Amino acid sequence: MEGKYFVNLLVDNNTFFLATTDKKIEVFERKGDALEPQYTLEGHKDWVLCMKVHNNHLYSGSDDKTIKVWSLEKKISIEDFTDHEDGVSCLEFCDNSVYSASFDNTIRFWRIEEMFDRILDRKMMAREELMSKKMEAYYKVLKGRK
Repeated sequence: MEGKYFVNLLVDNNTFFLATTDKKIEVFERKGDALEPQYTLEGHKDWVLCMKVHNNHLYSGSDDKTIKVWSLEKKISIEDFTDHEDGVSCLEFCDNSVYSASFDNTIRFWRIEEMFDRILDRKMMAREELMSKKMEAYYKVLKGRK
């Protein structure tokens, strides 16, 4: 890991999440006394300042003013929350909600159930948009055959 430094560390069971100065989250599994690299999560535009795991999802807060929700199963970012006006410095869970604190001197919170409803709504909208584009292309092809 030459040339980069650790900004944040989260340990969840035998999984280590290391946020580095290159704006990535590197995921390792502990095997005995060694850490074995597993995968890297990329998407933040600035340093990751805080991380928490909840229900097989990683929540990361960054100096880029966002909170990302990552699916640990799929190893992808599934949603961004952008309600802060400065870097997100802390994340905590309480009463089925996620709370975030920021350098903008605010604390925001989201009900986890509402967060995932939003994620599902966006997935459905993206799927519908894709179907609409497919239908549009299909009708263009049909129109061209006449």
